[in-house]
Amino acid sequence: MHTNFDKPVSVTVLKKQFPSANKTQEELISMIMQLQDVDLMQQNISKIDGLDMCSELVTASLQCNNIYEISVITLELLPLLKSLNLAQNKILSLPDISMTNIEDLNLAFNPIFIDPAYLPKLLKRISISGVDIERRLISAAFPQVVFYDTTEALFTQVNEVERELSLAGADPATDEEVVKTRGKMNSTKQPKVISKPPTQGSRNAVIRQVQAVSKLTKSKPATPTILSRIDQSQFQPNAYQELVDIAKKYQDALKEIDQMKLDAYKQRIEDIISQSEDRAHGSFMKIKEGIEYDMQVLSQKRVQQQSVVQKDQLTQQQIEDELDAELDQFDKDNFE
Repeated sequence: MHTNFDKPVSVTVLKKQFPSANKTQEELISMIMQLQDVDLMQQNISKIDGLDMCSELVTASLQCNNIYEISVITLELLPLLKSLNLAQNKILSLPDISMTNIEDLNLAFNPIFIDPAYLPKLLKRISISGVDIERRLISAAFPQVVFYDTTEALFTQVNEVERELSLAGADPATDEEVVKTRGKMNSTKQPKVISKPPTQGSRNAVIRQVQAVSKLTKSKPATPTILSRIDQSQFQPNAYQELVDIAKKYQDALKEIDQMKLDAYKQRIEDIISQSEDRAHGSFMKIKEGIEYDMQVLSQKRVQQQSVVQKDQLTQQQIEDELDAELDQFDKDNFE
């Protein structure tokens, strides 16, 4: 169980991405796994754990939450994720996400420490407005990166207006105040702007999210469970009990399906860890083989050197023996 201070991205939160709440659990999970663009602004989220349920995710907007840490494993389980907006959260440090495929990263207005070496290697655009780091440090590591500024005041103003309209049941997409404020945000001249403003796709994602929340607030109460819909008076005791047993089996089957999906996610994480360990073991074995080969080469050279020395010693002995023999012959010839 998660407390309010440890709230991940849950199915309940992701359910708000869809215009209708009348979905079976299987349909809901299937739709979540196919999501490509999510906007979870102002959802009181403190962790991004669970976002990997959206295995097809390309764009994720998580601004204005209480996120205090970034899960590397979750991001590595999202190979298609290109754009990540974490502006206005409570992130203190950036973990090593260099192996992710993120190209657009927004870390504006976080009390965060950034090590440029930990940034995604494919990074093309980044916003660090309100972050205590010099741009030149990032530019030195990523010469191709483009910086863009995030205006905190207008950003907060738009979010607040849309939230109030959503609670009131209005359509933020056509409201004059929202359109006017968004136009001001898009036309505002920002100091040292070095890139294009946010894309139309990201703005449309915000509008779709607000519309979805608005429709959910006006939707009917949740559909009763199967057991609550059974009218006991219409059945004999045995028949009623059979229906109850069937309904319980159905609910147990749903729980089993959820557990199977959870096991699948856990298996994916274990596979990533196993692959990392295999790569590390493979590197160690290559180093070990290299050392053993070098030792063999050195041993062979040593044997060769010993052979040369022995040969030199043998040659020297032969010369001395021949010289002694000649001296003996000379003595015999001249003194005997």
